[in-house]
Parts: sequence; structure tokens; C-alpha cells
Amino acid sequence: MVRWDVFSSEKSFVFIELESGSISKVEKKRGPSIYSEKNCDSFLDAHRGKKCYVEEGFLFAEVMRETTDARVFLKKFLSGDLARMGIPSHIAKQRLFIEANAYRKLPETFLTQYAKKSIA
Repeated sequence: MVRWDVFSSEKSFVFIELESGSISKVEKKRGPSIYSEKNCDSFLDAHRGKKCYVEEGFLFAEVMRETTDARVFLKKFLSGDLARMGIPSHIAKQRLFIEANAYRKLPETFLTQYAKKSIA
């Protein structure tokens, strides 16, 4: 994610700017410190058959992602139990959706202010 912002009037928008619409199929999962033998054993058991390695004092495993498309991921995420994920219940009950080019529905003043924000 490059940056994000929120706009609200009659409808609310969460505007997320991504560097790319997709990510690699392989995810690098960070595990425990190599000095924690019990946790290392558990991590290696959980990732048996996966490529595991040590980097900067931590175990890592390479796992395959279910999806690499940002839009598909967000649709699946938003169709889950949002309240359980920490989203306030009054928001989780609303109809949430992903819309390509939704920025066209936002006021020009919001977009101008957003464009002036620095990219962290």
C-alpha cells in the first residue's frame, strides 16, 4: 500500500492507493527468534514441506498465497466476519464493496488534498 485516506458525506469511502494490483504468489512469513528452540520447533512443524530459512536471527518460511490480485483479496476480506476482525459493528453491518475507479465519485477538493499528501 502506498497511502490511504477516508472521505465521508452521504456515503463513506476508504481510498487505498496500491503500488501494484497484484503481489507475488510466494509470501515470506516471519517466525520466531532462532534462540527460542520450542517456538522454532513449532514453526518448523507448522511449515513442514515449505522452504524455511534463517535471516537476521529469525526463522522464515515461504508459503503460497491463495490470491495475488488485490481486488480479489479485498472482496474476500470484506465478505468475512468484519466484527470479529475488529471492525466496529455499525460499520461491519453496512454493505461494503470494492469499486474500481470509485475516485471519480469523490469531490475534487478531496482528491486535490489527497494528491498533495506525501507518500510515506
